[in-house]
Amino acid sequence: MSVKESQSTKVSATSYNILGDHFIVCTDIGFRVHEVKSCKLKVNCTQIEGGLSLCQSYNNTNIFFFVGTGRNPALPSTKLCLWDDSRKEIAAEVEFAKPILDLKVLGEWIVIVDA
Repeated sequence: MSVKESQSTKVSATSYNILGDHFIVCTDIGFRVHEVKSCKLKVNCTQIEGGLSLCQSYNNTNIFFFVGTGRNPALPSTKLCLWDDSRKEIAAEVEFAKPILDLKVLGEWIVIVDA
């Protein structure tokens, strides 16, 4: 067991997918996706240093949009990242001038609220 795994994980936010059948938990090391009915773990991403403040899934695919907490300089709260969970990497990112306060992915629409 690594030092990272032995430390307690802190939750920073939760959200539901567009269909309401899964929920996403943002943590200080990444995010998890669970089924609502069973709480079964579907996705466990634990390699995002500094953690996440917001995360939304894209149409029940392996694509997720997230915003970092800012504790990792590479993932400030002004950057929207597109995570490809099949490749376990950031596939794209967009930097905004102000911190991102909220994020909603609604079908083909991505809604960002900034400060």
